[in-house]
Amino acid sequence: MQLLFSFNLESKLQNKIFKINEQSFNDVALEVFRFQSKNCAVYNKYLNLLGIKPENIKNWKEIPFLSIRFFKEKKVVSTTQKEEIVFYSSNTGSKGESKHYVKNLSLYEQSFTTCFETFFGDIPGVNPLASDVDNQDVPNVEVLLNQGRDWILDNPGRDSYFIFNGQDREAVTTLPDYYAPSLTAPGNNASKYKQLPIDWILDGVEVQPNVSADQIPKKLDANIDAGYIHVTDGSYSSQAVIRKTSGMSSGRKVLQDSNNSSNDFTVIKANPRGFAE
Repeated sequence: MQLLFSFNLESKLQNKIFKINEQSFNDVALEVFRFQSKNCAVYNKYLNLLGIKPENIKNWKEIPFLSIRFFKEKKVVSTTQKEEIVFYSSNTGSKGESKHYVKNLSLYEQSFTTCFETFFGDIPGVNPLASDVDNQDVPNVEVLLNQGRDWILDNPGRDSYFIFNGQDREAVTTLPDYYAPSLTAPGNNASKYKQLPIDWILDGVEVQPNVSADQIPKKLDANIDAGYIHVTDGSYSSQAVIRKTSGMSSGRKVLQDSNNSSNDFTVIKANPRGFAE
């Protein structure tokens, strides 16, 4: 199932969406629903076939979802204006690609950037994008080094993550630079990366693609992570890996840590700030 959402929204409604909170969520969701039911021909026909009148829906949980099949077989849009870009699904189910027609790409970028920074903190980078929003309720990340203008996590799961303790900012920024390991000689434009002393690293998690044939050589030393973890359903599954909870101490959750992510982590539906038992 997939929630129908389009970016052909009036400015006032757009502003409401980006200022949404727990108190206003239901009203704004219903306003978006009624806009879609009126302006999206596919969704309007679907509601009529179900015998549902939008004015009778009083809670966002009652809003009917469109099956993913509609996005494979129909052009689901709420505007006659030509789209700026079309996103396609990975077609892993071999039953045709889903298509997401985006009228306003900058609004689309503002949406996912705002969502990420609301839950995980502002990531301004050295040269912030116009879509970067400073969430005053969440501490900002201090950027020591970066490449590019956004922090994009690797969707197939080829990155690994660790935390470390350096003496100070200068100790990190003055570390020597090295080319990434490669079977071929690095080109003139190849990037270089900092190499951390292993005794700085406090903890880490080795992440791999879920398909065995796509997995890559281990990146973290066995003393940091003797195993690895991956989401079971692969890319674009809305799954996340999360550390297990080993117990409670003085009302505080204690996370499991045996330096083996195969044992310490599990897979859940993505749940920011959630815990796994």
